[in-house]
Amino acid sequence: MRILKLLTICGLAVALPSAAIADSNATGGGIINSESIFLGAGPFDHGSGLGSPLNTVAALGTFTGGFTANYMRIEGTLTAVNTATWGSEADIQVRSDNLLNPFSFTWENPGPDEAFTSFNYNSAQELSTAVDPSSFTTGFDVEFFDTFEDDAAGPDAQSSNVTISFEELVAVSDTNGVFDLGSVSPGDTAGSVGEFAVTGLFDLYGINLATDGNLSFFTDEDLGGFVGSTVDTEIAIFDAAGILLAEDDDGGPGTYSGIFDLALAAGDYTIAVSSFNSTFADGFSVTPGTGIGDYSLNVSFAVPEPTSFALLGLGGLAMVIRRRRSA
Repeated sequence: MRILKLLTICGLAVALPSAAIADSNATGGGIINSESIFLGAGPFDHGSGLGSPLNTVAALGTFTGGFTANYMRIEGTLTAVNTATWGSEADIQVRSDNLLNPFSFTWENPGPDEAFTSFNYNSAQELSTAVDPSSFTTGFDVEFFDTFEDDAAGPDAQSSNVTISFEELVAVSDTNGVFDLGSVSPGDTAGSVGEFAVTGLFDLYGINLATDGNLSFFTDEDLGGFVGSTVDTEIAIFDAAGILLAEDDDGGPGTYSGIFDLALAAGDYTIAVSSFNSTFADGFSVTPGTGIGDYSLNVSFAVPEPTSFALLGLGGLAMVIRRRRSA
């Protein structure tokens, strides 16, 4: 006898096979508000310790996002100036001298602990204290520094094409094996990170679309959550009744999965993520793969083109997307 469990997805109670509770320890995202500021092409010198004249100090300006930030993301390219430079020594400090809301944040670069020529970095860190926009109205700057002095005559490394982003990340809730991403409107994004620590795991994400729209979702490398190897993913989406609407293997970056601009009506949906060689079927059925590792889930919701929903009236036609499986 197949045992069914009642599960609430975005306020809707549905019956799920008991296997659906075998989720991993995903964490992180909900709705993300963000504002990005491009510092410029650079290069910006990482010379020595904080306050050294060998360091570049760049004015960032004003954060005006209209939301309270609890994450900060830093992106750029780090290039060695001499062969003695170690990537993990180059750090960045963001600070405000606003007397009412002083703020300081030091980004510890997760670069390679070895000699390098150049590598791209993209890392988000949780802020120890949530920051509101008034913290950045005056005296806001960024200092590129080095935790160890390899070359007293000049910079050890240089950053270029640097972008600083402020993000508001609302924690997901895990209820009966489903991570609730909440309700999204056109223009909203959501995200999470997950880790399959042992074989045979998968994650389910409930999401509510406030209006008709085009939903895009894909997996990618985990850049700011768990620390571990990456996993080759497969992904799928179900409607509120458990009907499989779409699935994909390699539609995202590399061997990651992605489904883009899927026209959907307002309502509740469930996104499933598992490792390579998974199978999905109606009834929220997931037979997970055996892969182990980390991933990030990225979701965005957009206003559809005027004709995007012409097919939605055709009896709820289900679309299944299959991509070539990984070797």
